[in-house]
Amino acid sequence: MFEEAERLARRDPTLVTTKLDEVVKAVGGWRDAFTAAAARSVLERVDR
Repeated sequence: MFEEAERLARRDPTLVTTKLDEVVKAVGGWRDAFTAAAARSVLERVDR
């Protein structure tokens, strides 16, 4: 699955973000402030 995500990200970087946003919206977003803060922290480190 990760290999497929990497391939898609190289072809269309916004597609992966869009699909992840759709999943989060479908499950009702972040469940609490701690989870949101932890996810933000991880994404900030990875996105550098």
